[in-house]
Amino acid sequence: MLLCHMHWHWGLFQLDEGDVDMAFSRYDVDLRGVRAASSSCVVCSCVLTWRDRCLQEESPFLNNLIDAIGLLWRFELYGCNVESRWADILGECLWAVVVVVVVVVVV
Repeated sequence: MLLCHMHWHWGLFQLDEGDVDMAFSRYDVDLRGVRAASSSCVVCSCVLTWRDRCLQEESPFLNNLIDAIGLLWRFELYGCNVESRWADILGECLWAVVVVVVVVVVV
C-alpha cells in the first residue's frame, strides 16, 4: 500500500542529490506506470494505471495521485520543465474529482 509513497520519497532524494534523470525515471515508471516498449517484467511497480488500481482496490488512488502531483511540484521548484507531465496527469485529476463527487452523492 505504501510502495508508491516510498517511490515518492526516493524520487525526492534523487532530486535533492541532483540526479534529475533518475528522479524523472522514478516518476515515469514507478509513480505513473510508464513502461518502455522492451520492458516485459515489472518487479517493483506501484500502478497499472491509477484508474485500474482504484477500481481493483489495490492501492489508495488519491494518495498515489497526490504523490505524483507532489513530485511534479518539486520538479517545478527545482527548475525542470514538466509541462507535458502536468498535461498527462490532468485527465487523472479530473477522473478523481468525478470519483469523489460520485462517492459524496451516493453516501
